[in-house]
Amino acid sequence: PGEQALHPVWESVQAGALVLVISDGFDEGAASLAERLSAARREVLFLRLLTMEEREFPFEGGPRFRDPEAANAGDEHRVDARRARGDFLRRFGEAREALKLRLAGAGVRVQEAYTDEPIDRPLRRFFGTRDLA
Repeated sequence: PGEQALHPVWESVQAGALVLVISDGFDEGAASLAERLSAARREVLFLRLLTMEEREFPFEGGPRFRDPEAANAGDEHRVDARRARGDFLRRFGEAREALKLRLAGAGVRVQEAYTDEPIDRPLRRFFGTRDLA
């Protein structure tokens, strides 16, 4: 997001505040915002929310995929799932680790959560195992 779009954030989130960013991490704007808030002395927690499909690539046969965030979002790509699985998991793991290292370097704490798991799990990792009620 640009400076003008972020102005309301800067006005409402004071230095020393705790900011929880929830994103899949594929939006450069979310990662950039987390870095900028951290640089402005906000405590930033980045909760990366992913799906089980991203974690395991459980597909079989020749599924079709569409990237909703790409410029050509309507384009479909068919893959041989068995052949694509290993490469996808490796590259996706590398991308996840790169984002984690990038954000950690900016002072942002990162946890991953999956849509098929209880949402309190990553929150407990952020805040400890005490009762969150």
